[in-house]
Parts: sequence; structure tokens; C-alpha cells
Amino acid sequence: MISTLFAFIPLAFALQKKPSCFIPGLNSCKPIVVPLVDIFNINQKYGNVSYHWDLNKNLYATFQLDNKKYSMKSSSLYVWSDSNMQGYPNYLIPPTYDYTCATFSVPMSNVCNPSNCRVSDVVSTMTCKSYKDSKICKNADLRFYMVVYTQPSATVVVSPGKKVTVGTYGIGNPNGIVALNNAVSCII
Repeated sequence: MISTLFAFIPLAFALQKKPSCFIPGLNSCKPIVVPLVDIFNINQKYGNVSYHWDLNKNLYATFQLDNKKYSMKSSSLYVWSDSNMQGYPNYLIPPTYDYTCATFSVPMSNVCNPSNCRVSDVVSTMTCKSYKDSKICKNADLRFYMVVYTQPSATVVVSPGKKVTVGTYGIGNPNGIVALNNAVSCII
């Protein structure tokens, strides 16, 4: 049963290394594309994360790898109203799946609060629960914040036995934080 207190809907997984992935189309604004790089070597790019807003203030973050020989073993997305990044990533795909891309969908009217809650397995549940006692959490409405902050991360398997952690790190961005304008005013 799907909970009504969801803050994340996994829209597409390229399980079995299929090359396609969900990317919002006609009803979304032009994407913001940020490279996914090795956290220890920012010159080594493994893919991109594309951010899309739709006209209903839903945020889509699509993780996609450049090389189809690579796979993601886990991924996470931190979304909140400030850049302090207190807490843990609030949306997670655990290391029980292999995929080449994933799309996180976060309705800004119903965001899981990362200071004390998260969706720990977005594939099997969409319910935001407390870190401490697994009780259902009250979510936050971020539709009216001008800026939201994200921090994507993924574990990428590049060869048997070799994994790297990737994110949106770079010169001038040591924490891998991406600030996104939350005011949807694009022309389709």
C-alpha cells in the first residue's frame, strides 16, 4: 500500500542496465545539468544529474551515468530549504539494486525533513520516517521558498571490486551543494 505521506516517487530505474531513463518532457522547465564527479578526483566525471521543475512545483533529479558499463549501487538526494545540510540525505536507494540511472521526484509541497527523517528505501516504501524510532514524520511545504538546496550522491561500480563515490563537487563547491531557484516561471 502506498502511503499518502510520500515525499519521493521512484519514477524510473534502468534495472538490468537498460539504457533509458525517465526525464520530464513537455510540462517541465529547461533542465539544470550538473556533472557527477569522483569526490576524491573532481576531474573524473562519471555522469550527470539533471534537475527539472514541473509547473506543479515538483522537482525531478535524474542521475544518469555516461558509460553503460558502469552501474550505481546506491544513490541519495538531500533536499532542504537551507544549505546547512543538517541531518542525512532524506531520499535513498539502498545498495540492493544495480541501475544505470534513477529519477527522484520530490513534490515541494511534501518534503521529508532531513534533520530528523528520511525515506530509507524509495523502491519499497515512500513513507518518511524518523531516524530514531521509525515513526511517520510530518513533512514540510517548501513550495514558497525562493531557493532549495540539494546534494546528490551515488556509489558507482566501475569494475568488479572497484567502487567510487560521486557527487556534484568541484572547485568552489567542496560540499557538493547545488542551489536551485524554486520560482517556476519558465516558458515551455
